Amino acid sequence: MPSDPLLFGYSLAVDIETMARQGDALHLHLAGGRSVTLACPDLRGEKIVERLQAGPASHAALADICSDSMLVRILSQLALNQVLHWHFGPPDRPFCRVESFSGTYCPIYHPAEAAVLRQPLSRFACLRQEQGETILQNAELHARLVFLPGGQDVLAATLADPTPSAWRHFLFCTGFLEPVAAESPARESWEFHDLLFHDATRLFVGERPIGKRDRLKGKHPKPEKIAPPLSQDRIALPPVDTDRASASLRQVMALRRSLREPGEWPLQLADLSTFLGRTLQAQLKPDRPDDRRFRPMPNGGGAHELEFYILIQRCAGLDAGLYQYRESEHALYRLPANAALAKRATLLSAGAMGTEEAPPDCVILMASRLPKIAREYEGIAYRLSLLHAGVAMQSFYLVATDMGLSPCANGSGDSLVFERLTGLPLLQETAIAEFALSGRRVTTPAGPAADSERPPLH
Repeated sequence: MPSDPLLFGYSLAVDIETMARQGDALHLHLAGGRSVTLACPDLRGEKIVERLQAGPASHAALADICSDSMLVRILSQLALNQVLHWHFGPPDRPFCRVESFSGTYCPIYHPAEAAVLRQPLSRFACLRQEQGETILQNAELHARLVFLPGGQDVLAATLADPTPSAWRHFLFCTGFLEPVAAESPARESWEFHDLLFHDATRLFVGERPIGKRDRLKGKHPKPEKIAPPLSQDRIALPPVDTDRASASLRQVMALRRSLREPGEWPLQLADLSTFLGRTLQAQLKPDRPDDRRFRPMPNGGGAHELEFYILIQRCAGLDAGLYQYRESEHALYRLPANAALAKRATLLSAGAMGTEEAPPDCVILMASRLPKIAREYEGIAYRLSLLHAGVAMQSFYLVATDMGLSPCANGSGDSLVFERLTGLPLLQETAIAEFALSGRRVTTPAGPAADSERPPLH
């Protein structure tokens, strides 16, 4: 049986500075100022902690101290408090260690049949490099395996040879092999990239820093707060119509619908201006000395990393083409975009809605200046950009519904087409969402449009 408890081991993820017993509780004071209390009625449990405090220990060494049940109880508590790592190989020179991002993860050595050790790696596992280290990460476990010097050869042998071995037994015990049983419907529903993204951008009470922090501070200058215009062809938009009556929020939310096909009337420049003004135009804040933008929608840290581009296919008063919207000026800048690519982007939007034969009047392309928000938040920059795009979509829906326009969010798009349209490097500014907007309809969700609302025909 390919099993060796001497090669499966445990170590402390953080140093224990002091340890004190009080009744059935064991109080640990950790480096960094954190304290942990373990339920430890048996002195043998304390001996396990003392053994780990002395250095990495194999499962066999800890199993000699106490029963399996006591060992599992103490190790599980250490794992729950993010104090435990696991390793494969001799304790003094392991090949790899396993780091957990969740207190719910606590693999324990146990025997296994040779057949299960032939299982392939989990489909949720991925191999990557990070700061010079080779890492095998499993999003399903909220854990990763970090290879130490000499350990990469062990992994290469595993990928090439499924023969049961002590190493494959370690992978099985730590959950990195694919289960033999058929997947449950819930598990099968998750695709690799979705679970990887979810795992990487949730906290999971883990060791990775996530949240408000500038990990590049002192290394690179911050990007410009406001993106510069991409052309000199400026078009000032008509004034925003502030006199038009609006329905109540309750009414607008009840009437909101996705209207995939364009209306009978083309989008009007005046309507587009009012729509952009109500959803995106930056408001001046005289009491603020900085040049931070204040759009009429929330944004993490006020970063407002999203940029908005208007791809016009049909708009009375505005030529077809691609425009950059500058919310601080309430103006459009026409970009020298390739007409064939612009048409492709419009048709992609129509295809996302299933209306290939009736493309929308315009497509709003939302692009994230990810380097900008990444200087505000570590670990969740892209997640925040997606959340911000969702916030923008809801604002677009509500304002378009109130104005009697035809709105529809897109579920997909092509960031490479955007890159070629604008000439912007993909990693500097990339399209992450699209929203179709068309003119008013003869019949709206609220009923026939009033004569006073109907635009002139062109």
